[in-house]
Amino acid sequence: MPTEASTTSEAIVNCGGTTEEENTLGQTTSAHLSTDKPSYFEHRANILSNTNPCIKYIANYSVPYNTWHLWHSKPNQVPNKSGQHCSHPLLCLDGIRFLTMNWIIYGHCIAFSMFVANNLLLFSQIHQPKWTYQVIISATLAVDTFFFMSGLLSTYLTIPKLRRIPSWKHWIKFWWSFVFHRILRLTPAYLLVLILYTGLFNHAYVGPMYPQTPNLMDIKFCRDHWWITYLNNFIYADEICMGWSWYLSNEIQFSIVLSPIFLCLVAWNETIGVLFGFGLVISSIASTFGISYSNDYLPGALSLSSFTTIYVKPYTRWSTYAIGLLLGWFLEKHINILNNVNTKTKVLIGVIGVCLSSIFCVSTVYGLYGLLSGKVEPFTTFGAATYTAFHRPIFILGIAIVVSMCALGCGGPIRWILTLSVFRVPSRLTYTAYLVHPIVVLFIALGSQNPILLDDLHLIVMFFAVLPITYCLAYLVTLATESPVLAMTHSSGGKKPLSSESSM
Repeated sequence: MPTEASTTSEAIVNCGGTTEEENTLGQTTSAHLSTDKPSYFEHRANILSNTNPCIKYIANYSVPYNTWHLWHSKPNQVPNKSGQHCSHPLLCLDGIRFLTMNWIIYGHCIAFSMFVANNLLLFSQIHQPKWTYQVIISATLAVDTFFFMSGLLSTYLTIPKLRRIPSWKHWIKFWWSFVFHRILRLTPAYLLVLILYTGLFNHAYVGPMYPQTPNLMDIKFCRDHWWITYLNNFIYADEICMGWSWYLSNEIQFSIVLSPIFLCLVAWNETIGVLFGFGLVISSIASTFGISYSNDYLPGALSLSSFTTIYVKPYTRWSTYAIGLLLGWFLEKHINILNNVNTKTKVLIGVIGVCLSSIFCVSTVYGLYGLLSGKVEPFTTFGAATYTAFHRPIFILGIAIVVSMCALGCGGPIRWILTLSVFRVPSRLTYTAYLVHPIVVLFIALGSQNPILLDDLHLIVMFFAVLPITYCLAYLVTLATESPVLAMTHSSGGKKPLSSESSM
């Protein structure tokens, strides 16, 4: 479910007559009003420019500066053909990122509450046949949205850089920097949360619902297998430290293996690169089908066996990442494809896109409604395997259509909603929110003095209690890890990506 490079540019929408000074690849800071006296930030920059490296390093942890930068950095703008600067085509990812993270948090609120519920069977019997319950059953699709966004940003932001690499020597240096930056982007926050979870979590709980010994929790797995980190979806997959960290393993593996291969192939021969991307999609679907069919897994149900053999494995997950790679390549190459299209045609394209996206997303999110409500016969083994293999790529195709419409200028009200400024700051906290929110949910659920009675009101109240606590803690973790790392990367000559180079 979660990393890092946790982040819309269109040459035909929201164009302004003035330009903003570009500060980084993905963000620009607000221009300061000209005054006789330098601002605090100008004064700070002047002081640091003449100080020793040790002081500069410590200054990267400045809470006031990092807080200001988090709240006041504005989206990057790109020039169109007429020279005007316009909002970035992928700015819609801010809204998608924030809403998707909330979907994950809500799903975990329900899943973790079931550990200490005393009416689980009754709750399932009452709510499982309801169409509203399908959003909970399908919450695992939210993680695929982050895989998709990660692949999309990886290609869209990297391909222009590849065109400027002059020699093989620089290619090697570039890819070394690419891999190092990706690991550096995700690891500090991950390790900090892991240390706090392992060392402090078992001391923070009081209550009969909390396991009386850490050996009964995954804290023991953390102490035994902490060194595995980004390989925990292969090694000790049934004893994962922080069970939600499987997402980071897949994210790193995709980012430092699949993404470089795809980008190198596209740079060498676009046809071969695109075929490689489609090959990833097909191979992932085939492997998921084969594993599901051979083990007779039920669609929608997540058992320990299916979790370790399908859910956390990269070869069953990279189809959605590959769709992001392919869309990123297409948008980078054809971002102006609809520039000369009239408004009526754009509206028609937008309507068709909304219809297709709705069909793909609704059919997968609510695809098991008939089965779970008892209105259709149980799936055969072949039918269950087919659904398991195809529902994630189909859902992501719907999301890809939405992103494409927003990027190409056909998004209309959808783009307006997803690019609202209210999403900007929380979307930059989604990576650390992903890391800390399960701990918050567990703290509330296990801290109960009595078994939980699951009902709609309890889950809604719990969700709105977890949400602000999660983002407050995410803010603190970001200031302690992500912001200093990005500041050091930028000060050393690197550039910070769009909102977050990572999907989260």
